[in-house]
Amino acid sequence: MLDVDRGRVLAYRVMAHGLEREAGDVADLAVLDLGVQDTPSGSARLALAARSATPPAGDPEGLALVWTFRGAPHLHRIADLPGLSTALWPLSDADATARIATTSIKEGARLGLAAFTAAAEAMRAVVTAPRPRGEVSTEVTARIPASLTYDCASCGARHVSGALFQQVGLPAGVLVRPGTSPAVLAPIEGRPGVPRRAEGTAALAEAYLRLHGPATPAEVASFIGTTQRDLVRLLPPSDPFLQARDRALLVPDKARHAKVWKMIAKPGALLVDGEIEGVWRARKAGRARLEITVTPFQPLPARVRDAVLDEAGRVAAVRGATDVRVLYDG
Repeated sequence: MLDVDRGRVLAYRVMAHGLEREAGDVADLAVLDLGVQDTPSGSARLALAARSATPPAGDPEGLALVWTFRGAPHLHRIADLPGLSTALWPLSDADATARIATTSIKEGARLGLAAFTAAAEAMRAVVTAPRPRGEVSTEVTARIPASLTYDCASCGARHVSGALFQQVGLPAGVLVRPGTSPAVLAPIEGRPGVPRRAEGTAALAEAYLRLHGPATPAEVASFIGTTQRDLVRLLPPSDPFLQARDRALLVPDKARHAKVWKMIAKPGALLVDGEIEGVWRARKAGRARLEITVTPFQPLPARVRDAVLDEAGRVAAVRGATDVRVLYDG
């Protein structure tokens, strides 16, 4: 195990964050890999100035202000926005619910990914030109399920949950005009469609570790705005993750080694939140259906079973099947 003291961690972070002012161009700063939060308004420019030998006089070129991590406004490289949109998309229904589960839309949050999709598509349809935030909120509210809106005591109107509204800004292809109050929202030039699935989330975790490491999984998840316990994968036999020779680290219970690393007819591995929690096998059942049998090491909660079904669909698609059935052995 790597042993580092506090002084080394802080020295590493100072360098990783570019506080030595060695970057030639503001856009080259590593902190922009995760964006720079602009709360309160104007603080992002100050953060960039603290890292640049020649801070820009006005708004830096090639950057845009967008609601991203946890729905907060961040400055990002415009070129990074398409990838960031899919990387920040919820990983599952359970993840989506956790991100927006507030007392104001407790029932609506259970819609999971459908809530994000409905709100993002509504905002995209509404913001086709620069418009004040209030107008956008009113029109989005009218286009989404009522369960995603609530009666606001402070303004006396019914409107979309703020937690959901701001988290779908980037997926909707919407940016915030810097220095506007109330905020003015505008479409991102060349914006892609609303994401259909999360892609590239792991790259965000890697960027966090480069800038803030060492860190625990819970700390990384908290920054992204998700939960630590939301990673389910069906790894194929001989997956690179299973090739490490420290098998006792991967699976501490040695009695399970023979199940995971069989010499003949190797199974795949069920990965849940970083732990191998079972094995799985697949077989064709007719021309179009794939049957996946999962043998868990211990009972699986409903949210994991739901995620397994999602992963099974991905496996089926890769293997050319149009239908999939998940069975449990044990």
